[in-house]
Amino acid sequence: NQLWQGIFGARSPKLTTSTPLQFNLEGTEIEVAFSPDHSPELRIVNEILKAGQTADLLMFTFAKSTTIDDALKSRLEAKAVQVRGVLDRSQAAHNFSPHPELIAAGARLRRDTLPGQSKLHHKLLVLDGKVAMGGSFNYTGPANQFNDENLFIIRNPVVAAHFRAEVSRVFNNLAEEFP
Repeated sequence: NQLWQGIFGARSPKLTTSTPLQFNLEGTEIEVAFSPDHSPELRIVNEILKAGQTADLLMFTFAKSTTIDDALKSRLEAKAVQVRGVLDRSQAAHNFSPHPELIAAGARLRRDTLPGQSKLHHKLLVLDGKVAMGGSFNYTGPANQFNDENLFIIRNPVVAAHFRAEVSRVFNNLAEEFP
C-alpha cells in the first residue's frame, strides 16, 4: 500500500531505531542494515577500510555517487588490498561507473558476458576471505539516500569462501576485460 501511495525509501516512516540489527548465530557475526535509515554505504566503506588483503566483488550498479569507489581506490593506492570483480556490462557502460579509475589504480575489473539481455544482478563483496556482504543494495547514492534497500554483513570465512567462489566462477568464465 505504501508503494502505491509513493511512500517508500526516504519518504517511508522511519524505523524505531537507527541501529542495524546485529547478532551472533552459532559463532557467526551477522549485521542487517536498511537504507535510508542505517546508511549501508557507510557500513560498506568501514569494512573496506579495515580490509588488508583482498576485495572481491560482483555488482550490478556501481556509481561514482558513493564513497565506496573512493574507499576501494584509497586501499588500492596504499597497496593494502587487491581488488577483483565483475560489473554488469550495461550498467558499466554509463559515465557514472567508476571502473576506469579503479582499473587505473590497479583493480582487476571485468564486465560480464552473459547472453542476450541477461543481467549480472549480484550485489556481492567479499573482504579478506572472511567478510561477505550482499543484499539488494547497489553501490549508488540513491540506494543509500532514497531507496528502501537492505544489506547484510556476515563475518564467517566459510560463507565468505562460498561467495568468493561465485566471484571466481563469474570472473573466470562469464566476463571479459573492459575495452
